[in-house]
Amino acid sequence: MKLQEELVSIKNKMGLTESDASDFIEKYEKDLKLAKKLIPQLIKLIKDNFGDDLYKIDYRIKGVAFGSTWIKNEKTGSSQSYSSEKVLFTLEFINKNYAEKREIRHKFFNIIESFTPFNIAVYGCPIDVDFFNYTREEF
Repeated sequence: MKLQEELVSIKNKMGLTESDASDFIEKYEKDLKLAKKLIPQLIKLIKDNFGDDLYKIDYRIKGVAFGSTWIKNEKTGSSQSYSSEKVLFTLEFINKNYAEKREIRHKFFNIIESFTPFNIAVYGCPIDVDFFNYTREEF
């Protein structure tokens, strides 16, 4: 950890990371605010696109830490990794095979990319997703 702090210090002195980190943080916070605002519309859009295939949809705000983005703690003077929140959608399906699961994942990513300015596959996206598939079982 000490080595990481020293590297961050050297880069800061050279002017290499502070603006990059502050730009990333500023953009991420702006994107997060938009993502939170879009939650109701995204839920409706996802329900409309998946129809009866979707068993359940939910979301929560999840904490996230960005290990590659460091900020200076003004109180202690040390560097620490930037942490924030992200919107995590949980989509649940029943009895989907491998090909259907891939199609569902692809469709969700396309919905997010088509109707928001976010690319869910890129580092720093304020939206994430968990998929669950339940298997019908007789008892």
